[in-house]
Amino acid sequence: MLELYYGSIDQDKDEAVYEALSSELRELKAGEKIIVLVPDQFTLEQEKKLIKGLSLPGLMELEVLSPTRLMSRVFSESGYGDARRIDSYGREMLLTKIVFDKKDELLVFGGSAEKKGFIKKLNDTIYELKQYVVGPAELAEIADKTEEGLLKKKLSDLLLIYSEYESYKGEIYLDGEDYLSLFLSKARNSELVKTSSFWLMGFDSFTPKNMELLKLLLERSRGLSLVMNYDAKDSSGIYDISGSVFSELEKSARERGIECKRHECGRDRRNGKDRSYKLFKALNPEDEIRMAAAEVLSLLRDKKLRYRDIALTCNDVSYRSRLAKRVFREYGLELFIDERKSVIGDRAAALCLYLTELARKGYRSDKLLGLLKTGLFLEEEKHSYREIERLENYAIKYKLKASDWKNGFTKGEFEYGEVLAELEELRSEICERLSVFEKSFKESKSMKSRVSALYYYLKDELGLDRTAKKESWEAVVSVLEQMDAVLGQENVSMELFEEILESGLKSAEFGVLPPGEDVLMMGTMQRSRFSEPKVLMVIAANEGLLPFGDSAANLLSEDERKKMYGKDAPLAKLESFRQKEERIRIYENIAEAGEYLYMSCAASDQSGEKLNPSRIFSDLLKEHTDALYERDEPLKGMESEKSSRIRLSGALSRLREGHKLSAEENALLR
Repeated sequence: MLELYYGSIDQDKDEAVYEALSSELRELKAGEKIIVLVPDQFTLEQEKKLIKGLSLPGLMELEVLSPTRLMSRVFSESGYGDARRIDSYGREMLLTKIVFDKKDELLVFGGSAEKKGFIKKLNDTIYELKQYVVGPAELAEIADKTEEGLLKKKLSDLLLIYSEYESYKGEIYLDGEDYLSLFLSKARNSELVKTSSFWLMGFDSFTPKNMELLKLLLERSRGLSLVMNYDAKDSSGIYDISGSVFSELEKSARERGIECKRHECGRDRRNGKDRSYKLFKALNPEDEIRMAAAEVLSLLRDKKLRYRDIALTCNDVSYRSRLAKRVFREYGLELFIDERKSVIGDRAAALCLYLTELARKGYRSDKLLGLLKTGLFLEEEKHSYREIERLENYAIKYKLKASDWKNGFTKGEFEYGEVLAELEELRSEICERLSVFEKSFKESKSMKSRVSALYYYLKDELGLDRTAKKESWEAVVSVLEQMDAVLGQENVSMELFEEILESGLKSAEFGVLPPGEDVLMMGTMQRSRFSEPKVLMVIAANEGLLPFGDSAANLLSEDERKKMYGKDAPLAKLESFRQKEERIRIYENIAEAGEYLYMSCAASDQSGEKLNPSRIFSDLLKEHTDALYERDEPLKGMESEKSSRIRLSGALSRLREGHKLSAEENALLR
């Protein structure tokens, strides 16, 4: 049985879904289960919602799983565990090696290997090809039919890299897409799949590979139920994705002789209650952030709201999110940014790269001092930062070379006197400590032995498992494990080892959990999901940010894709598909807002360049013309003592320099 539950984004479908689930739970026979599949990061939230919505003390016959967890369960049931799995880190490392080895054969991409972000773009392109079932053979056919020119050269390079990747990986290693293909073959005979009915919730779209999974569950399980946002009467195009998913599943069900039903359901999320709107056009990003901070303070103070009642989103992660962290602190507000952090900027990652470069290139002063400044190389209780600073001043003054670090300090004996002996003692300790790693690393030849040399030095000699942040250490270890798993038996030069290590660390990320439940949190429309907050504040509602503009992070442009696949092929329309996905996410988050929606944009960026409001901001303004906030309160945005002091100081400085003051600054000085 295929059952499709749907309603518009503005409708809450939970009540109808819980009723259907309760009915199914009552009719379960011994040995049968209900499995609710949700996106990977939302299992805990969905479990809480189901326990509350179904009024259950716990979940026994009903289980909430992510697709990844379902695959693990099926593999465990089948006893399969021979292949090594390559994650995204591993794939980027393997691609780094291939590009490094083949750079002289590449027509276009040979000079791009060292460019920032190239390996990630390459990884994303291969991921897309595999998701849409385009292998090296299919890509070769496309390349053969392509006219001479830049695109043909790009496809030639891509085919060489893709073929090498698949050839090296062979049947020993599995990446994410291979893993899904293997799962589909194992799931056909799975007892877990056979005895369970499946409910899918929280998904906005499915790739062709994921659709294969849905069709298998439809065919092999006790039943498939899918809950999505959909409105057949809507002509805006926002429901195109869910409409095509429904049509494809219904077609598959009819071909298999499986009964299918559609259930239009849902009720108004706000139960007829009015929602307040405020739309604000700021002068620039800082003005926008300050007004948002003042608004939060006002909500906490005047409306007696809690932090957890307010959800903030900002797609401008490169600037406005960072600015918000600082500005909110001025207002006495601690803001948690919901993001995945790159390990490359962390001290533990920097330490690894400094060590390998020093072993390979010699003891250059800038790299040695960088190593010491991580605070993880020397024991902090024995050496103060002042000692490192004094050593740095000496190194800069006398332009120390590698030979000076190796042979000892003799320069400046008259000027430094006894201090030189202290510096020499510190140099000796540093070099002795570093030589332990240098010796074992240089003696190693294979990837496995070089990884072992670095890992055991970090753990046993430096105690990084105790001194580094837990999540940073775990990310570094994960990268090293992937290097060993993917290339363990290969002989690699120190240069290639360093290239692959840096590539892995650049792609490695770790999530940070909020410090508690009552937290003021800012996320992005793509990453964060908010469970019916009383207030939603959308910052940076500018064109190109909400939603994001055309992605520049592709090796192949949309025009090139259309030439390759034909203008109507799914891979040719990936960019528009992504934009539709993001629009759905934006409108879902807006629909979740309960009592109050605040949205702001900036008239110019931090450089003074003009910015336009997003279409979503403009559409809301047309619907709610009275919601536009006019700056009729000069002191709005200066709600805290600290922020007012900072603004007052700035106003006085601008006045002394002869600048014209804003209305807010004049109000402060009166």
